[in-house]
Amino acid sequence: LAVDSEELSKFSFCGNVSMSYASSSNVDDCKSWDDLIMTTYQSLHGAAAPPMSITECIETEMAVLKCTQIESFPDEVHALQANKPVHPNSRL
Repeated sequence: LAVDSEELSKFSFCGNVSMSYASSSNVDDCKSWDDLIMTTYQSLHGAAAPPMSITECIETEMAVLKCTQIESFPDEVHALQANKPVHPNSRL
């Protein structure tokens, strides 16, 4: 991703992200977090989308993480949306 390094603080991500909402089968071919974000951005905005801004990059990252959380913890998400407590034995 081409972003101005002065605008972002240094961070690292270590994890396994799996998404089923993306319409593109290219998601399975992503080898890095940056590839996943770019593929998701293109899936959401079309392949001819303008270059991704820092704000759009952050929004796309949030969309990926939110979708992954919903897929990984559906019962917990439903409980929280209904203002109910999360079960004490939850993996969350």
